[in-house]
Amino acid sequence: MNTIILRHYAPETTDCRPIAETADTIKKLALQLGGKLQAMGFPVSYERAEADNEKQLNLVTLSCSDIGLEETPLEDIIQAEATMDPCDSPDGECKTCRTIIFEGERFQSIPPGLITDALLRVAFSAMSTCGDGCASCGGG
Repeated sequence: MNTIILRHYAPETTDCRPIAETADTIKKLALQLGGKLQAMGFPVSYERAEADNEKQLNLVTLSCSDIGLEETPLEDIIQAEATMDPCDSPDGECKTCRTIIFEGERFQSIPPGLITDALLRVAFSAMSTCGDGCASCGGG
């Protein structure tokens, strides 16, 4: 199986709303889409990781070693931009938050659609590659 690892860099507990909402979204998507993607040969595994620095807080990455995809930020997969902006919930522990800019919209809490988009891009790109000369794609 080609396990897709969905990793979220976040503290174990947080009062930062964007980080908490992103964590909840990822957990729900891993449950909702996990079975469907597993049926396609791509089970999803969720991991939480400690951020090494403030810029890693709320970073979401995907990897799939079976297809050669090293850990890659979500924004690189969906062709978006990431910046640091003042946090939408300034009363929390984080004063600045990672912000994804996609099609002119800014997101500190990463919505399910962007995460789903990245998961599907990884799975479908792996399904469309043939490797070394398979007969189904004309040997290339």
